[in-house]
Amino acid sequence: MSRLQIRNPKSEIRNPTGVTLIEVVVATAIMGLVVTVIYAVLQSGITGWRTSELRFDVQQNLRQALDRMSRELRETGQAGAVLIEPNTLTSSLANDVVLAFKTARKVGDEKRVVFRNDLDCAVQIPLDYRPCWQAYIVYYLTEETGNNGPYVLRRQVISLSSPDTTFSSVSTLLTPDTARPIARRIGNFVAVTSGSTIDVTLTAEAAVPNLPAQLLTQTLRTSPRN
Repeated sequence: MSRLQIRNPKSEIRNPTGVTLIEVVVATAIMGLVVTVIYAVLQSGITGWRTSELRFDVQQNLRQALDRMSRELRETGQAGAVLIEPNTLTSSLANDVVLAFKTARKVGDEKRVVFRNDLDCAVQIPLDYRPCWQAYIVYYLTEETGNNGPYVLRRQVISLSSPDTTFSSVSTLLTPDTARPIARRIGNFVAVTSGSTIDVTLTAEAAVPNLPAQLLTQTLRTSPRN
């Protein structure tokens, strides 16, 4: 004859097979906290990486422009008449300048340097190996019309009818629409001379939503060759 088994309700309460609502709430809170911490760490890393990338782009922007100016300024020589004049094309910058200097490289074939004894020189002089100035190279800022920043640094080449042509006679030929953009997102462009030394300072800025704005300034110091 089988024995009758009686269940103990208290035993079932002491050894539940499920979880309580409080345990679910606590586990969810802990999981949410962990996810929040992980997201914050990842977001911080992504922001830092994007900021570094933006800063690198700004530095590259400045360095490429200054490297080109440095090469061309060294080539112009003391007789290349480096001129620094106020820039009338920008209205909101107090110290903005136009930097102009002569080059002996042939317009349209910049690998070739023209001398006074060359047939390509407008004033040919036999056995004269001085540079025959072919053009003015002019750097200046113009207002930015897109979303890349406030100003564009432009480079314009103005051909000369004579090696002795002065900049004042060709300054009216500045045409920003046809000048080549060299660097964008430029905040300021300043150049000063001290003896034979030329200091060129460029300030670049960049702003991207949800990232710290980047503002960098670099200065080039160079001297034209004698």
